[in-house]
Amino acid sequence: MPAGQFNMQRSAISGVQVVSARSGHAFARHTHEQFGIGVMRAGAQVSHSGRGQVEAGPGYVITVNPGEVHDGAPIGDGARAWQMLYLDPGVVAACAAD
Repeated sequence: MPAGQFNMQRSAISGVQVVSARSGHAFARHTHEQFGIGVMRAGAQVSHSGRGQVEAGPGYVITVNPGEVHDGAPIGDGARAWQMLYLDPGVVAACAAD
């Protein structure tokens, strides 16, 4: 996947989305409405959130909670690649209730 590419796919399960990305972009502080869980595939990044500063490299699991303010920037000159699974809060609540 070339740098600067985002592939967003809908899942067969309502409220679930899959994102594969490769980017050298530094993202400003922002939030998501969903829970996010993913893995860094290549390169490395630094981000700031309610947990403080976090660095992640290949194989690291990365997470975000709904409404959590965070950012993200590559470490070094190259792009980093990651994959995320975004889950609507209702999906997580339904799984927890089971």
